[in-house]
Amino acid sequence: MNSIATFINSFCILNSLILSGILLTKTKNNNNLLLSIIVLLPTLAQISNTIINLGIFKAAIIIFPLHLGLNFLWSPLFYYYVLKTIGQKEKLFLKDAIHLIPFLICIIYLVHFGMLSWNSKIDFFEEIRNGFIPLGLSILDMFMIVQMFFYFIISYLKIKKYQKDIVHVGSNIESIRFNWIVQFIKLCILLWILTMFPFFLFPKIEVFLYLMPLGSGITFIYIVYQSLSNPIDDEEKKLLKLVPELGNDNSTKRLQEPIREEIENRAILIKKYLQTEKPYLNSNVNITRFSSDLNENVHNISITIN
Repeated sequence: MNSIATFINSFCILNSLILSGILLTKTKNNNNLLLSIIVLLPTLAQISNTIINLGIFKAAIIIFPLHLGLNFLWSPLFYYYVLKTIGQKEKLFLKDAIHLIPFLICIIYLVHFGMLSWNSKIDFFEEIRNGFIPLGLSILDMFMIVQMFFYFIISYLKIKKYQKDIVHVGSNIESIRFNWIVQFIKLCILLWILTMFPFFLFPKIEVFLYLMPLGSGITFIYIVYQSLSNPIDDEEKKLLKLVPELGNDNSTKRLQEPIREEIENRAILIKKYLQTEKPYLNSNVNITRFSSDLNENVHNISITIN
């Protein structure tokens, strides 16, 4: 069984390294760099679980605290990636430090772990290897599982709200373009149900040795492929910047007060453009390019068409 677990984890580690390398070579924006970190972080857990399962406890004493702490940063990074991809978050602020609370709780546990004697640490890993996760670690793992589920849910709610808001400044095509993120989140939730939920019932290391590496490996292949297949161009970035503004009630009210005469004049301009340029013959046309050709605000064009 050890050889099977070692093979599965080694394959998944190699898979993550290759995917991260591909993202880094394609890094034209910070999104790919952030995604490469998200893909790479779980490899530490896979390395840690593998060396514990193989009885290499000296190395585990160093790698285990590192992987456990970084595990609590994965979910906030995932959430930040989703927000950044849909244009809802560009910079981090001091108030975002609230997302580090679970990580700080883990640090307290790791301080306690670091104060254990050498023999106590060896016994700790021996217990895990034999299939019994210590109570403190089991509680911390369950806390991490709840944290992941929480971030998956709020990420899903954010992207659905975004798809609803973007229709005000773009077409439904732009909204559909980000369906892959919704599918990614759903896949993560499914992975959570299949791999993490069993841990609540059977807190055994086998969950992390077999189910998690395979599930995360398949998920990462999907998200990297979709991310590289759906790049955001400069025009779409302009569109994304309008969506947060529309999320503000005052901004929405202000933007939705165009003068009737302006709408009528704009409608004449659009009809003339359609007759002369025939943009509908171009399958790649969207409202962002449409508005750019008319030198008009995307929102005003959308209001006029509607």
